[in-house]
Amino acid sequence: GLYLDHTFLFLTKNPKRMQDFEFPPNAWVGTTVEDQSRLTQRLGQLRQVQAKHFWLSVEPVLGPLDIERWGGAIDWLVIGSQTGPGATPPKREWVEDLVAQSRGHGIKVWMKNNLAAEWNGGVLRQELP
Repeated sequence: GLYLDHTFLFLTKNPKRMQDFEFPPNAWVGTTVEDQSRLTQRLGQLRQVQAKHFWLSVEPVLGPLDIERWGGAIDWLVIGSQTGPGATPPKREWVEDLVAQSRGHGIKVWMKNNLAAEWNGGVLRQELP
């Protein structure tokens, strides 16, 4: 069968390519975005994919993001920081705004551990859908 007792996560920076596939109901299809222009382009393409569940990986957060237009279309949001030598953490207000927008639409949020240094003494929202 389709292994319906499992959840499969698919993540891409090229969601247009995913339009060529059929996904079972236990597949979560996502795209990575870093800024508003990529969000608009990639999420628009992702919404054309035949899937039941959609998610976004916002890593690294390079600026403020407005997800209001797609609030009802996103089931899960993963937020992370830039890593590596010379990495610049996202502005706290960008992350807080994403969390607030998600909360307003009932979107679960998973904050990656690389945000811990800047966030509430390391207490992160790590919700699974």
